[in-house]
Amino acid sequence: MTTSSPDLAGEYGLLDYWSIVRKRWPWVVIPVILLAAGAVTYSLRQPDRYEASASVLLADTASQRTLDPSSQNPGFLSRELSNEISLARSDAVERLVAAELGELPRLTITSEADADVLVFRASAPTAERAAEIANVWATNYIQVKRDAAVTDITAATASLQERLQELRIERQELRSPLDVLDRRIAGAADPLIAAQLQQEYDRLEDDLRYELELTTAQAEATVASLSQLELQAELASVGEARFVQVAAPPEQTSNAPLSRNLALGATLGLMVGFGLALLAETRDNTIKSAADVISATDLPVLASVPLASKKQLSGLPLSTQREPEGMFADGYHKVRSSLEFASFEQKLKTVLITSPNAAEGKSTTSSNLALAFSSIGKRTVLLDVDFRRASVHRFYGVEQIPGFSDVVLHGAELGSVAYAIREPGLDGLLVVPTGSVPPSPAAFVGTQGFLAQVERIKTQADVVIMDAPPLLAVSDAHTLGKHVDAVVLAARAGQTTKAELSEVASTLRQVGANVLGVVLVGVTEADGYGRRYYGGGVADARSDSGHRSVGSGNLWDTPAAEQTIDLDAVAQPAAHGANQGPSA
Repeated sequence: MTTSSPDLAGEYGLLDYWSIVRKRWPWVVIPVILLAAGAVTYSLRQPDRYEASASVLLADTASQRTLDPSSQNPGFLSRELSNEISLARSDAVERLVAAELGELPRLTITSEADADVLVFRASAPTAERAAEIANVWATNYIQVKRDAAVTDITAATASLQERLQELRIERQELRSPLDVLDRRIAGAADPLIAAQLQQEYDRLEDDLRYELELTTAQAEATVASLSQLELQAELASVGEARFVQVAAPPEQTSNAPLSRNLALGATLGLMVGFGLALLAETRDNTIKSAADVISATDLPVLASVPLASKKQLSGLPLSTQREPEGMFADGYHKVRSSLEFASFEQKLKTVLITSPNAAEGKSTTSSNLALAFSSIGKRTVLLDVDFRRASVHRFYGVEQIPGFSDVVLHGAELGSVAYAIREPGLDGLLVVPTGSVPPSPAAFVGTQGFLAQVERIKTQADVVIMDAPPLLAVSDAHTLGKHVDAVVLAARAGQTTKAELSEVASTLRQVGANVLGVVLVGVTEADGYGRRYYGGGVADARSDSGHRSVGSGNLWDTPAAEQTIDLDAVAQPAAHGANQGPSA
């Protein structure tokens, strides 16, 4: 089943994606092969690497636990882990590591989730070196942290002792008036005076009681903290961090397995390839279906000739004769039927076959359409007017020179240049090759002599099929389009763009040509001259086929001024089918 490409603004369905993959499978397969091969090459060339890790359990610093109990909350611990990672990568640690290992190796340090644990992960060419790096780095981190803990405890102890001294002095100053009164009471000889001093002492003591109790409590708390710091100072020799897992030499390499790299490469290639295929499809503006032709030109599709297989391709130029019941012949029979139907309203005797560019099937269409008309008894003339790159003579295995241009320019007899095709199932088919290349083909096809000879053939034949040059390359077909009864465009699916087909259809309408429709030809092997179709031509050269016509009877026995066509007379029987040329 063939699906047309969705509009860019629309959405793709599963069938559309499958159609894209089938049509553009090289875009998908090539990236898969390249990236998979790259993954394999990378895996094979990658040197062995070993990975080892050491784990260190953390604890709060002594001063934090002593002075700040809030340090146990999760937010503080998370920040503390970040700080510890920074400490593990500090200059102090790195200097010790570099001095011990002789270099500063690469290492990753992470923290485990929901645990106060740092993981030191090292990679090296050997298992022993990887374990050594992880252990040395973790050991030096522990040592630096231990030294920092001792320094922290020493500083905290000094600060607390200083504070305790300040509190003692403050308490002494607060009690100084009471001490003075106490000494006066002890030295008073008069009991009355002693009683008065005692009353004053009691009042002052009541006034100072709160401040004294506060100072005393602060001093006691400071003493308690100092006692805890003394205990932590003893524990600091053990350290605030310790190993929970010592790195051991790994038994296997840390290199990714070849199978995994291959799978990743193939998967990535598949994604890239599918993306490229989709991008190519969305950017492809070529004609692919009858709907594309109609949307670009508003012209009907007279027939769609399917894509040929390699076996069929060798006989495609004259498939209507070779396989009259085949699918290719059926397409050209549909074109013939469309032209016959159109003739009911207006007599169509001269039909011009052209295309936007070269190698889009115009000569194939011309040759097979002529055979289709001849096969039903129509007196048919196939006239090749593509003077720059003629193809019809190669299809039928006849000589290119002399031909129609020699009749117009040099007065040659038509009977001497026309070839009668005598084959089973054909009746009255004449092939007239181009002949010598005229000086200016574009001007030549508009001359009175050229048009007069076409009219002379037209009066005697039932159908005249004219194989014209491509429209976008030269102006010959534009000139001829005004002087023929109908024009049929050939377009190649997947090659002719919508813009090109629209342009040629519009141009033909502007010059007054009667454009009947489009023959959509399947992609076949091109004849090799592409868009640079008219890079040059060989004038006065004979066909290189090596096959010459047989017989010399003339179709015209009267003087040139009174020449008429006698289709019943056999002029030059062609060596039909002796040399099949490429599609044009």
